[in-house]
Amino acid sequence: MKTKIKCCGFQDLESISYLRGQDVDFVGFILAPSKRQITIETLAELVQEVPAGMKKVGVMVNPEFSDVEKVLQTVALDVIQLHGQETPEFCKRIKQTFPVEIIKVFHVGEKAGPIDPQYGSVIDYMLLDTFDPAVAGGTGKAFNWEQITIYQKWCNERQIELLVAGGITPDNVENLISRFCIQGIDVASGVESNGKKDQEKIKTLVEKVKGYDS
Repeated sequence: MKTKIKCCGFQDLESISYLRGQDVDFVGFILAPSKRQITIETLAELVQEVPAGMKKVGVMVNPEFSDVEKVLQTVALDVIQLHGQETPEFCKRIKQTFPVEIIKVFHVGEKAGPIDPQYGSVIDYMLLDTFDPAVAGGTGKAFNWEQITIYQKWCNERQIELLVAGGITPDNVENLISRFCIQGIDVASGVESNGKKDQEKIKTLVEKVKGYDS
């Protein structure tokens, strides 16, 4: 099985250039309040440089439908990632209106919470990220991976792909993907140095994932 790789939080053209020749599947851009937030104007510029074959992802937190509409009318994205408390109804409306896939984030705290079964028919990917009461994501902290199996079963029953984020680095990625049968990983701070994307860390992470897959 090929483990999909999502690299997230790109803010400049130099960082995008680090993706050339790398086997990355998703490239994420943060459109919500965050230290990695960019404007729609910057997004429109950056997506032009994303290497062919990589899906372009817009990350939003509790947006209004009009916010999503504005982004997708301005920039050609492949995926919308909803990183807040968006309802199944909201996800469904986006899917019915725009030709995009949906990544829905579920925040994992001390224990796994209940999952609304209605999400099963309106999302393409479930992304697990570490719960933090102060921020929606990008904490660089891992949650208790033992909880993955609960979400894994839910996704398998509904043929939804499961991605994992939160504190993943080139040093621990093999441990994660060897222990749990997940479809992909999502990294941001794990491939950065001093708050900037690090070309060598991206390369090393991709090599480790592909090495395990083979």
